[in-house]
Amino acid sequence: MKLTTKRPIRFDQPKGEVKPDASFSIRRELIRVITNMSCNNKNHQDKVRILGGVHTILNHCVEDQQNPYMPQWCIVALRMLLDGNPENQEIVRGLNAQKVVNTATMRELGIEVTKMDGDKTESSCCSSGTGGSVANF
Repeated sequence: MKLTTKRPIRFDQPKGEVKPDASFSIRRELIRVITNMSCNNKNHQDKVRILGGVHTILNHCVEDQQNPYMPQWCIVALRMLLDGNPENQEIVRGLNAQKVVNTATMRELGIEVTKMDGDKTESSCCSSGTGGSVANF
């Protein structure tokens, strides 16, 4: 029996270079199931935390060429996992910013995120005209 290895999926590849794979839709559907099962269900929220699911959901909050709504599903999943669950909230509260990523989409929109003191970040939104105004968030 010949074993074949797959190269890891890179989410930062241009659209044309990412080949459709069944795992794309499976991951999206699994996150949707976790989202729906975690709604007002502390027992399920706890099971997801014990199995490391909170970190897994956070790791999927990235731009995905094959699943453009993956970050939105992850945000809703996090909302359901954190709702009324202090233990899950503590996991997120304990996270530290590691680096700031400004994507091409953010640059096109004129948004730039910079790291400031400690773990705090600052977002700037600049208009595309010359001498554009800056709004800090």
